[in-house]
Amino acid sequence: MATDFEKADPALQKAVRSLVDGFASIPGEWAKAVAEKIDNDECYAMPMWGTVFVVNNMDKGNIEKLLTHPVPEEAADLIEFAEEHRIEIEENEMKLLALAASDAEDHEDEIRRIRSQIQDAWQESGDEIATLTSFGWQIVGSTGILAREIDDHLVLGINGCGYDFYEAHWMPLYLALGYSWHKHDEPTPAPKPKRKKSKAKSKPAKRKAG
Repeated sequence: MATDFEKADPALQKAVRSLVDGFASIPGEWAKAVAEKIDNDECYAMPMWGTVFVVNNMDKGNIEKLLTHPVPEEAADLIEFAEEHRIEIEENEMKLLALAASDAEDHEDEIRRIRSQIQDAWQESGDEIATLTSFGWQIVGSTGILAREIDDHLVLGINGCGYDFYEAHWMPLYLALGYSWHKHDEPTPAPKPKRKKSKAKSKPAKRKAG
């Protein structure tokens, strides 16, 4: 069965593939070795997929604008996050509910304190993404892609395998970046029909004057 990406407009497919082709793909173990050498850490965590993608300078700044920590900063979002990851927040849930209904700007310190507790509990749970974020990986918006700077280069990683990355990650990234390359993609002109060669009538041979 065709995926949503395969069903998408061919111009959009082409634009998404062009975005990904602009990244340099390298083995994750290479990036891991560099990161361990720079950070002096022999137990560096890398995303599951064995290849990582080094972002070019043209896209780096735009992708960096999408980077975020998976643990949200808003009170209402923290409650949803705790429920999703089965984190017990006990009395803090009532506090967060009250904070969500009030002016959050007056309670930033309290929200920050509860958020820190939730983040610690999440990382202690052994969640793979939590482990990766503890090593400096961030989330690229809602694309499911992880990103981290290694040796002054922005590196993208995917913590998964066995599904269509273009549909799940790359197309959402292209759309999140707000690119519109597919709208300016000129359609490939249809081949011109070949003209049939007309058979020239053979002229009678001229007699030589004898």
